[in-house]
Amino acid sequence: MLYRGGAREAYDQPAHVRAGSGVVYFGPGLAVVQDDTNIVGLVDPASGLAEALLLPSEGGVRQFGTARGNKQKKLDFESALTLSSGELVAFGSGSTAARFRVLRARPGGSLRVFEAPTLYRAMLEDPSFSGSELNLEGAARVGDRVYLFQRGNGAPRGDLTAVNATAWVSAAALEAALDADEAGRDAAPIALCDVTTWELGDVAGVPLTFTDATAHPDGVSLVWLGAAEASPDTYNDGACVGAAVGFLDAERAFFAPLEDAEGRPVALKCEGLVVDRDDPSRVWVVVDRDDPSVPSELLAVQLDWPKVT
Repeated sequence: MLYRGGAREAYDQPAHVRAGSGVVYFGPGLAVVQDDTNIVGLVDPASGLAEALLLPSEGGVRQFGTARGNKQKKLDFESALTLSSGELVAFGSGSTAARFRVLRARPGGSLRVFEAPTLYRAMLEDPSFSGSELNLEGAARVGDRVYLFQRGNGAPRGDLTAVNATAWVSAAALEAALDADEAGRDAAPIALCDVTTWELGDVAGVPLTFTDATAHPDGVSLVWLGAAEASPDTYNDGACVGAAVGFLDAERAFFAPLEDAEGRPVALKCEGLVVDRDDPSRVWVVVDRDDPSVPSELLAVQLDWPKVT
């Protein structure tokens, strides 16, 4: 995915979307959020070309990473959804205190990034959801619920281990809490409902962990994305040996491994997922190469399950 105008040094903008981590329809195309860049790529899926939606920056810095010595300051946006109003909301992973932040953007309107302690407190205070290390990687709105997906790639901490988990919160309660947090008012607590942990299997001995989720157009189902990444914890990256796309129901998280046109496993770190708005048998998947010099990729993935209609 390349920016139409190329790099713009004055805005600390690279020539490409460099760390795609979440994707959702927003306006006429796709909004790709990035975990190490304070820019949302507004992508035309037909061409892969993007416009840059610049987020607020401190001192004009919008790129973060080990090479720059500022990785600890990145917002780490890992998931995104749209509210019924059409507003875009992106969520920080919560894996460090600097990542308890949320982005809200109205189509053609205001853009805000702010601390969202009410949501992150609710997740951290329930270890059945957060496990040993909180890492919120997926969020999907289905009707009046927002489903949250915790990625189980954390390091053990005391008696706690990493978990893949899901829960849902009231969309109205979440929006009210975000409104209050943004305004600096006291917010009513958010309740996590139906916390469920999942065993997703593995690829070549590396556990699959949730990396994103999206609502299916049927208005009921959830589609999830997973990666088998040999990372030691939520902060450091590792080698990725496979990926999978699956459906989630009340009891099962069934899936199929991602394969290329020749049937070979896709050993890429697949981080963002959205169902095509015109063809529900196809999903768009965003790949993060964990290399800021290499553009993130947008994959079209055809699903062959009978469940997809």
